[in-house]
Amino acid sequence: MAAFPFPLVAAAVAVAVAASATSPQLPDVGRSDFSSCCYHRGRVNLTRCTTSQPWWTLYTHDGPGGSWIEHKGVNCVDGPGPASTNASVAACEASCAADPRCHAVVVPTPGVPNPRPPSACKARPPAPPTPPSPPAPPVPPRPPVPGRSDVCAAMDPSETCSPEICGLGPNATVLLEARTYYQNRSIQLPAGARLVGAGVNKTFVVACGAPSSGRRGFILGNHSYLGHFTWQGLQARRGNFDAAVGTPGCLSTKDCSASAECIPPGGDCAGVMNATAEHIHVRPHADGQAWWPLSSSAGWFPRTRPWGRQRYTGSLNITLRGIINWGTWADGINFHGGHHNVLIERCEMSFTGDDAYGLWPVSEDAKADPVSCQTNIVLRNNTGRWPRQHAGMNTVHSGTSARNFPQCDCGDVPLPSRNTHNNGKCFIHACYATYAGGRGVQWLNNRCEGAGLFLQFNGGFPAAEQPNATAGTEWCGALAVAGNTVAAMPGQGSGCMPDNHTSCSHGGAAEPCANWCNKQPPAWAGVFPPPATIGGQCGAHETLLPPPCDGRPRFAACRAAPGVAGACYTEAATQCISAADLASGGGCVGARCTFFD
Repeated sequence: MAAFPFPLVAAAVAVAVAASATSPQLPDVGRSDFSSCCYHRGRVNLTRCTTSQPWWTLYTHDGPGGSWIEHKGVNCVDGPGPASTNASVAACEASCAADPRCHAVVVPTPGVPNPRPPSACKARPPAPPTPPSPPAPPVPPRPPVPGRSDVCAAMDPSETCSPEICGLGPNATVLLEARTYYQNRSIQLPAGARLVGAGVNKTFVVACGAPSSGRRGFILGNHSYLGHFTWQGLQARRGNFDAAVGTPGCLSTKDCSASAECIPPGGDCAGVMNATAEHIHVRPHADGQAWWPLSSSAGWFPRTRPWGRQRYTGSLNITLRGIINWGTWADGINFHGGHHNVLIERCEMSFTGDDAYGLWPVSEDAKADPVSCQTNIVLRNNTGRWPRQHAGMNTVHSGTSARNFPQCDCGDVPLPSRNTHNNGKCFIHACYATYAGGRGVQWLNNRCEGAGLFLQFNGGFPAAEQPNATAGTEWCGALAVAGNTVAAMPGQGSGCMPDNHTSCSHGGAAEPCANWCNKQPPAWAGVFPPPATIGGQCGAHETLLPPPCDGRPRFAACRAAPGVAGACYTEAATQCISAADLASGGGCVGARCTFFD
């Protein structure tokens, strides 16, 4: 047997004469004579060739130029054994080609008694050259990231405000299809207009423009309707009082004078009446790796200049139903100013950068004119989750938002800063909160999850943050708190409430009441008198509300009306009762019931 490295045929002829003194000259036999008993071998191990019997002659490429050696009776060839004892030359070559350890193909010499020296061989052919790899397909450009770039940058400018929503006319009804629409500005619905999508996560409305480049979303008009779609904003941080839905009013929370800027720009800062927004999903940016909000709020309802016959300083008869939000830079839903007759029900505000639901009446307006008290504001069957506010929440800091902070008590802020409101690092918030200046306000059958506080009563606004700054607090009437629940969330940190922390027996004056229905002034709020409350959850001796209304159709219209808290009924008639009348016990001749669901 023999092992033949590359190239063999030429090398064997060249050295055969030199080797003839010790080995017989071997005849060169044509390849066509070789048909069986084919082997392939690895490299020769010279140290194992130890005997003197000249049986086989071998060729090796070990050493400079190669040399002939003799087998001398022992197997001095390393490597694999025979590929086959009865294989054709072609089969042997194929076997060698498939074995990375094979150096050469060895064939017997016909007519020579066994063991036969090789008379011809074929080196293993070199591997065919590896074809060049095809060029990698071009990497498609990464799509623009909302909150960090303009998602509409590649679009023609004419496409960035879809005519179906940007060209909506008075008293028109537009039924949007299950596709994406765009807006490059804030859009106020004209009087009587109805904009109806095909459903949440079917119809999408996407804000166009550079991040935080101004307000987008929709502003309700008189007798208007908006609903059944998913909305995507463009805000990279808190600011602009931007929201998916809102009402007209003053842009600033501090100035609502005749010279103040308005929402929308160029408007008269007056409110609207009889408007509904429902079944709207306010979505964040989420790509499986990064997550952050894209709007300051889901709903922002600003203070207004006095308007209408009653000189309201807010809007009138506003319904929000089924507004779902999974992240905002500020409050989830906020009503600022003297709004009247509001129903907020079956909404979910999660991972908000301030209170999940905030009521922000203005005490100085209420003291000047009782019509500026927030009146008949009903929050029913809503959920608030994980309200947090820390410095540096924006898309620049890797999208840091409320979701990144587990502590409910600012426990990650060093003392004494965590106990002050203006610490510049962390601010404690509740699922539900109100400043003073409301009457007929109800929190019924709501839920709070992953928070340290269900409901915070603050003093009057405006308030300088110093002792006695809220001496001008004006509570306009009793506030109702009943049927609400709280729950823990996975991953919540220090200061967060456990499950089923649902009652308070000390009127909010001490723990555990301070974590449920807090009438104590926050550290930043100065001193103010506590509000009067009814319903039984803020104090053990409070007046209870009337029993729940049942599901009979006779109550359906009252249940759906904004600002209505219950019904007064006899066998012959049903009368709606406002939240203020239900709290005062007036406005009814007959049986009374409360809408808890």
